[in-house]
Amino acid sequence: MRETELEAVMGKFVRGEVDVLVSTMIVESGLDVANANTMIVDRADRFGLAQLYQLRGRVGREPPTGVCYLLVPRSGRRQAEERLQVLEHLLI
Repeated sequence: MRETELEAVMGKFVRGEVDVLVSTMIVESGLDVANANTMIVDRADRFGLAQLYQLRGRVGREPPTGVCYLLVPRSGRRQAEERLQVLEHLLI
């Protein structure tokens, strides 16, 4: 997506003209939308602990309370659960 297109889409999202933003790595690379309250990360097992912590911090900065769903396949579940336990303790 070109820079001008990205800016236009993000402007619509921030102003509430668009309800859902589907993204790849732009959220991780510094995009901050304070009124975003839900994030779904598919294949969270592919991210490191620092990346997951940083991504989770991108939602829920304004009411209502934010949530972040981290989806993992059954095959990578054990390692993902260990990471999530660490992440859970960091957020408490």
